[in-house]
Amino acid sequence: MLLGGVPGISPLGNAAIDPGRLTDRSGDVIRQGISGQARGSVREARGQFKAGNLGGALRSYESLLASTPHTDRNRPEALYWAGMLRMSPDPKLRDLDGARAWLGELRVFYPQWERRYEATVALALTEELASTRANTEAQRALTQRSSESCLSEKEQMAAITKSAQDEAASLRVELEARSAEIQGLKEDLKRKDAALRKVKEVLVDWKAPH
Repeated sequence: MLLGGVPGISPLGNAAIDPGRLTDRSGDVIRQGISGQARGSVREARGQFKAGNLGGALRSYESLLASTPHTDRNRPEALYWAGMLRMSPDPKLRDLDGARAWLGELRVFYPQWERRYEATVALALTEELASTRANTEAQRALTQRSSESCLSEKEQMAAITKSAQDEAASLRVELEARSAEIQGLKEDLKRKDAALRKVKEVLVDWKAPH
């Protein structure tokens, strides 16, 4: 942001900044400007939070975090509430990975902040939830693989059963054909036996001519 009246910073919107002309005092002024903006963002976020506009409060806190350095004194509060709001049961706000990132930064950079204990407990909860989620996904994947394996085995058994049934049906048809053939041979044998008996009777009764 260009600030008029600050040494080294042109009041013209399109003027280039000469880093070599910046003084320590001008750097302090810039930092004060950023800090002032951050305080305004914090006040806005608090108002939105009290009004029940949690989505707006989250956006304000995360906007502050995206535009301030680690040295900004408003950052711990923004980290804390951004992390807490990201743990919300509201699916529009919930992001456990984001919550873990914000609360983790709070623990690393501001270990003495006034609400560090609550932040540490919340961070531990996000890590436990992340671990549980990972275990659940791994178990789901294992179950899926087991289910697919069982399904494959079931399909193989069904194919084997179908093949056996087809083979049994083929053997049954062949057996019926053999049975019919044997029955035909038996009847043919009976006819031949009857004819043979008649021939014998004729021969017994037959007498040579005188």
